[in-house]
Amino acid sequence: MPAEPAQPASPEPSAPEEPTHAPPLPAEATQQLPPDTHPHAEPAVVVPAGVPAEAAVLVAPPPSGPPPPGAAAGGSEPPPRYPVTLEFSGVDRLSRLSTIFRLILMLPLLIFVAILGGSFTSFSFLVGVGGGLISFVLVAHWITVLVRGRPVGWAWGTIVAMQRFILRSYSYFFLLTDRYPPFEGDWFLQYEVEKPVRIRRRQLFFWKTITSIPHFLVLSALWFGVAICEVFGWFAIIFTGRFPRGMQNFVVGWMRWYARVSAYWMSLRDEFPPYSLSATAGPGSRRSLLISAAIGLGVLVGIIGIIVAIVLSAVGSVNADVNYRNLTQGTQSPTIDVSNVNVTLLSAKDDYQFPGDLYVPDPGDRFVSFTVNLRNEKLTDLDVDDADFHLDGEQPVLASMQGSPPPRLLLRGQTGQVLLVFKIAEGARPKELTYRPSPGLKRAKFVFH
Repeated sequence: MPAEPAQPASPEPSAPEEPTHAPPLPAEATQQLPPDTHPHAEPAVVVPAGVPAEAAVLVAPPPSGPPPPGAAAGGSEPPPRYPVTLEFSGVDRLSRLSTIFRLILMLPLLIFVAILGGSFTSFSFLVGVGGGLISFVLVAHWITVLVRGRPVGWAWGTIVAMQRFILRSYSYFFLLTDRYPPFEGDWFLQYEVEKPVRIRRRQLFFWKTITSIPHFLVLSALWFGVAICEVFGWFAIIFTGRFPRGMQNFVVGWMRWYARVSAYWMSLRDEFPPYSLSATAGPGSRRSLLISAAIGLGVLVGIIGIIVAIVLSAVGSVNADVNYRNLTQGTQSPTIDVSNVNVTLLSAKDDYQFPGDLYVPDPGDRFVSFTVNLRNEKLTDLDVDDADFHLDGEQPVLASMQGSPPPRLLLRGQTGQVLLVFKIAEGARPKELTYRPSPGLKRAKFVFH
């Protein structure tokens, strides 16, 4: 029989070898094998000089390609947030009863906010300031900045504290919470401003007003969205007990934007606010600042032009040439429309004589009279007084309207006749008769020839 093959002997178990730690080698004592150029290359192999290849050390190559998303380039910190923050921790459920009677419940708070100087106008030349106590503190803050170039703690802190309470009150008005805001301490809405070391004097008020105008315009446009959210939010709270989260975030974002612009305009900070509802937005760029300045300057020039045009249209006179001889013969003058009052000279009598010689002119003088027809086309009643009429700059010595001395009230849509008697020098010829409705700056002027 063939012999069976011998079984191999089992190796004797041996104790595991203790790992050896080689001492660190100097850089010149190692040689690095170049890694593969493939993007998924294995770690490089470092072989110390004079050491077998089995003792090679694996060294990971430096990462290649762009940094992962969210990593700052070059190890720099992320861009800073704007130094005025407004955070709101949402309330899960709201009281339906408080929401129904919110207009009544907020009246005491509304009066106190008005005393402080809060304003509901989203576009206002004094954004966030509707008069009140905060206006006086703000003026003191501006004066100290002009003198010292840096804020005074008590004035700066008082404005921030007032703004914090006003903004918290707005959150109650806007149905974000059903609890009255406290005067101090933590609450659902947190408003903080980092105190600056210095504030630029040259940017105070005028520059910041011009550059804030575009923000005011955008906030005014977004205010309509806030109003819509409030209407839908009111019904949502009544039926579900909750303010829709998306609408709530929009309202809070509008308040945050409003708070940033208010702080910038009041010179609590110098950084230009961003055009953003986000809580993490940083200061606005220099480009946005320059564009805002150009837009604001254009809007300001346009407003000034409109005001000048209105003033010019409200002052001056509307003239009409009148043949004096024909007027004394009963030919009436053209009708002048001045400030919605139609004025017509019906007739004139030169060398007017009072009945029964009631009044006699001084030697060298004579009386002339004019009958004036007035029709009130204004939306309000018209006060007619003898001081409204002048002949060559002189007031009448006697005036009567419908047989009674003025002042008289001419109701809107009605017509009245006024008799005017003036004293002029003997031989002189009247030059012009003027009438200025009261109140008003524009006048009707009849020039005689």
